[in-house]
This record gives sequence, structure tokens and C-alpha cells, in this order.
Amino acid sequence: MTNKRIIVVDKFNSHTNMTTTELCPNMIPLVDYVGQRPYDDLLVDAKEIAKQNGINGSFLDTTFRLLGKLARHDEDAAIGGLRTLPIAMEIADEISGFYGINMDPSPIFGGAILHDIGKLAVPQSLLQKSTAGLEWTASDRLAMQAHVCAGGAILRSRGFPQAMVRAVEEHHHKQAGGTEYGVDCQLANDERIYRDAIAMADFEEADINRTNTRNRGLSRQQREQEIAEDVAYVLGDYSDCSVLVERVIKRSLG
Repeated sequence: MTNKRIIVVDKFNSHTNMTTTELCPNMIPLVDYVGQRPYDDLLVDAKEIAKQNGINGSFLDTTFRLLGKLARHDEDAAIGGLRTLPIAMEIADEISGFYGINMDPSPIFGGAILHDIGKLAVPQSLLQKSTAGLEWTASDRLAMQAHVCAGGAILRSRGFPQAMVRAVEEHHHKQAGGTEYGVDCQLANDERIYRDAIAMADFEEADINRTNTRNRGLSRQQREQEIAEDVAYVLGDYSDCSVLVERVIKRSLG
């Protein structure tokens, strides 16, 4: 597959001169924009992102088929994947552009949408508890932790690229405050970007648009500070990371 520069759908891309009747993220941060979109609109956006990046065929069909299966199991988990997608694409584009790396957009596209596909193996009662922002028990945490490995197994069985599988298996591995329960593996530069972009996007989307026992009571400013700390943590071992951290934060939060 030919590597290409990642293209984010025009209404998300502040670098394009094209106009749109949709709400422009120059007016609100991207994390807020996706938080206001219902499932069907997010799905339309995802299909447009796929078209813009030349993602099609069996890869795209299987991705959306699995997303539909997840939505039937727990729509909130599927919405989380669709919300994470444009943020992850923006972050991956920022990182790859910063280092001059040409990346295949397919793994970041599929990995972002399906980063929580392993929640198919999590009981619906626990997922509903998570959506409601209720406190987890120790057994709840163990059950939820299994979703990263389950997700990797599901994607591997469908023949998805190894880079995408690894990104899903490790998307919690480096998040600030995480327990690093993802599968430990050595990643090449592009694989590392896929994983870290999804990890940061997942954290950002959840911190702004969801309330749980960790962020309940935090102000918007405090949540943005958490996001900044997470981005700095994830990118801390990248070269020239201080400049990159600022760019990634600006790309997501404006």
C-alpha cells in the first residue's frame, strides 16, 4: 500500500481554504465539536474522512461492520470510537508532518474507530456503569482491562494490519496515570505514532466529553491541564518534544 499524507475531512482541517456549512473548529475546539455530534452524523463524517484518504475496499467494509456490531452491544463505546477518529487523525498528521514521515492513514483510521472493539468481550452491565460515570470495583477494573487484549485478538482474526492491532492493544499503555496494562511490544516509528495518536485522542475526547469518578468536579481549565499533561507524558520520549507537545495541544484544543 502506498504511503500518503493523512488528510482530515475539510470541515475539521483548519489549514484548508475550503468553506463549509458545518460548524467550524476554528470557532470551537475539535474535542468539543465531536462531542456535539450524534452517532449518525459522526458516521457520515467518518465515511468522508475515509473518502478523503482513499480508504476503501474490504478494509473499510470490515471496519464499519465491526463498528456496527459494537454499536449494537454498546452504542456509547461506538460513539467514542467515532469521536476519537478525527482527533487521532489530526494528531497523527501533526506528528508525522513534524518529523517528515509519510504514513499510511488506514491503520490510524481503523485503529481509532475500533480502539474499543474489545469491549465486545465486556459485560453490558459494566459498560453501562462506565457510561454513567459510576465508581468501579476491583473486579470491574480487571474485567475492563481485558478489552485491550480482546480488541487485538478480534482485529488480528480479521486480518487487519499488525500496526493497527498493536495500536489497539496498547492505546492505554502510555496514558498519564494509566496502569500500563497494554501488551508490551517494540514499535517502529509509524506504529508508535499510530498508538500514541490514538492514546492521546482517546484521553482528550473522554476528558472533555465524559464525566467519571476521576474528573468529576474538575473545571474546564483543569481538564485541559490534564490533557496537556497527558500529551506531554505520551510525547516525552520523542525528539524536540516540547515544540511538538505545544503543536499537538493547539491542534486539539485550539
